Amino acid sequence: MPRLPLLALLACLLLPGPALAQVVRVISGDHPTFTRLVLSFDRAPDWQLGRSPDGYSLRLSGAQPRYDLSDIFRRITRDRVAAVWADPEDGMLRMRVACACHALPFELRPGVIVIDIRDGPPPPGSSFEAALDGGALPPLADAPRPRPRARADMGPIPFDWTAQITPSNSNPPLPPPPLPALAEAALREELLQGLSRGMAEGLIDPVSRLPTPDASQSPQRMPEPGNLRFGDPLDTRTGLSPPQQVAADGQACPDDPRLDLAAWGDTQPAATQLSNSLSGLLGEFDRPDPAAVQQAVRLHLHLGFGAEARALLQAFPIDGPDIRFLASLGRIVDGEADPDGPFRGMAGCDGAAALWALLADPALPPRLSRAPAVLRSFSVLPAPLRRHLGPGLAERFLAAGDAATAAALQDSFLRIPGPPDPRATVTEARITAALGAAPQAAELLQAPAAEPGPAQPLALVALVDLHAADGRALDPSVESALAAFLPQFSGTEDEAALRRAHVLALALTDQFDAAFAALPGSRAAAPDLWRLLAQGPDDAVLLHAIGADPAAVPPSQRDSIAQRLLDLGFPEEARRWAGTLGPLALPPPDPDPLQRAIRSRNWADLPSSAPEAWQSAAAQLSATPATADPPLARSQALAASSEDTRAAILGLLDAIPPP
Repeated sequence: MPRLPLLALLACLLLPGPALAQVVRVISGDHPTFTRLVLSFDRAPDWQLGRSPDGYSLRLSGAQPRYDLSDIFRRITRDRVAAVWADPEDGMLRMRVACACHALPFELRPGVIVIDIRDGPPPPGSSFEAALDGGALPPLADAPRPRPRARADMGPIPFDWTAQITPSNSNPPLPPPPLPALAEAALREELLQGLSRGMAEGLIDPVSRLPTPDASQSPQRMPEPGNLRFGDPLDTRTGLSPPQQVAADGQACPDDPRLDLAAWGDTQPAATQLSNSLSGLLGEFDRPDPAAVQQAVRLHLHLGFGAEARALLQAFPIDGPDIRFLASLGRIVDGEADPDGPFRGMAGCDGAAALWALLADPALPPRLSRAPAVLRSFSVLPAPLRRHLGPGLAERFLAAGDAATAAALQDSFLRIPGPPDPRATVTEARITAALGAAPQAAELLQAPAAEPGPAQPLALVALVDLHAADGRALDPSVESALAAFLPQFSGTEDEAALRRAHVLALALTDQFDAAFAALPGSRAAAPDLWRLLAQGPDDAVLLHAIGADPAAVPPSQRDSIAQRLLDLGFPEEARRWAGTLGPLALPPPDPDPLQRAIRSRNWADLPSSAPEAWQSAAAQLSATPATADPPLARSQALAASSEDTRAAILGLLDAIPPP
C-alpha cells in the first residue's frame, strides 16, 4: 500500500468523533438540608454554572460529553431537583428546581464537580445566581405540587384470566378457579430464573418445537433430548472441576451457602420465627435434634442475636462441620473479636469467609483481604446486620487508605430504609473528609456531636480529627465534652481514641500546657500534637520546644519546629532540632561586630566603636559585685549596681530608634 493513503487512513482513525465523546456519569444523594449531584469527568473541565428560568444550567467549554442520567433519581426525591436533562441543542446539562433553593457548586478534586442544591435563599453576591449570558433572574420559588387529573381514556381493558376458562354462557355462572398458591408461584418463578440462567450459560439450547417422540420406543429407551445438558458450566463445557479455594494455612474455604445469613430467615415476624424455631429442639429421649438446633442458631444469627445463638449451642451441644463457624459468628455479630477462631487465615478467600475473617480480627490490615469479596458478601447481609457492622468496617478501610471501598460499603448501609443511624453519619463524615470535602464533613458531624447517645463520643473524636488535619481552632465545649467522657470509657476499647482526641482538643483550644501534661496517657497523640505546636503561639513553642528531646518527635515535625525557633531568634536550638534532617539554612554571620556581639549576648566582644549607650549597658551587665564584703555592704553594692543597670538600660532604650 502506498505510504500517503496509509497515513491518511491513520489520521482518519485518530480523529475524534461523536462516538468517542466521553460519558459523564451523574450520581446523586439526598441530605437533610441539600441534594447533591456529582459529575465525574475523565479530566478537569472548564465549567460554568448559571441560572435558568426554572433552575440552573451547566456549560462546558469544548466538546460536550454524553451524560449518563440513568441512576440519578434512584436515591433522591423530586422535592428539590424536579428534572435533569441534557439540552439537545447546545449540550448543556439543565436542572429544573422545585423549591426555594440555591445552587452551590465546587470541585471535589480535579475531574469531579459537585453541585449542591441547598434549601433557602442564596448568599448575597452569589455568582451562580446570574444567567450564563449575564442577565438577572428572579429567585427560585417553591413549585406547586401537580395534582393528578382524570383521564378520559383509561387505557386497554385488563386481561381477565378467569374468562378464558369459565364459560360466559353457563347458567348459573361457575365460580372462578382459585388463584395459584404462593408456594407454587414462587416455584414457577424459581424455575423460570433457573432456565434463563441455564440458557445464558449454554447449558440449555432453546428450540421452537420439541421433537415428536417415537411411539415404538419405550420411555426408558428414549434418547436424551439434545437440547439439555446437566451439570455445572465448567464441568459441562471442559470436563474440568472448579478449583477449590483454600485459606492461607491450607484449609478449604467454606462455601458461601454455609455462611449465607440472609437465607437463614424468612419474611414472617421475628417473634413468630423465633417461636417456631424453639419448639422442636429436643428429639427422642430428650436428646438435642442437630437439625433443629442448627436451624434455631442460624435464625438467631440472621436476626443479630449473637449471644443468644451461643447460649443455644451451649445448652444443646451438637456436633457438625459448621458448629465452629456458627459459634464464631455469634461472637462477631456482637462486635467481639475472634482472631484465633475458625476464620483465621481466610481473608484471602473469594467468598463470604473473607468478610468474616476481616471482622473477626480487628488487627488484620484490610489490604490483606479481597475487597471485592468483602463488598459482595456485605451487600447481601440482612439490613440490621449491615447497619450494625457497616460503619466499623468502613472505618477500617478508610484508616487503611482505601477510601473507594469505604465509600462502597457506606453506600450499602446508607440505602437501608428508615432514619439514618448516627454512627453511619459519623462514618459518612469521615469518608467525605477523606475525599477532600471538609466543610461538608463538619456539617454532617454537627447533629451527632450535639445529640446525647452512643454515637456522640465517636462524632466528637471525628470532629477533633477534622480540625486537627488543618489546625483550625476548636470550640472549647468539644474539649469539655471529651473530658467528661473519659471516666465513662475508662478500661474500654474506645478509651485510647478518646484520650488521643482530648489531647489534640486541648492543643486546638490553645491549652498546650495541659495538652503536654496529658500526653503521657496517650502517646499516639504525640505526632499530631507536635505538628500543632509548630503552628501554635510563640510562647508555647519556646516553652515546650527549648530543652525538649527532639528524638521523640517525628522528623517531619522537627523541621517545622526548628524553623519556628530560628524565626524566634534561637539559632542554636534550631540547629539542635534540625540535626537529623541535614544542615539548617541559618543566616550568615553578621559582618557588623556590634550586631554580632548583640546577637550572641557576648558583651566582652563589644567593639570599642560601639555607641556610649551600648558600652554603658555592657559594663553594667558584665560587672559582678564583690563577694568578700560583709552582707550589708554587699547588699548596698547590689542595690547601687541595680540602679546603675536600670539607668544604663533606660539610656539604651532612649538611644534606640523605634521600629
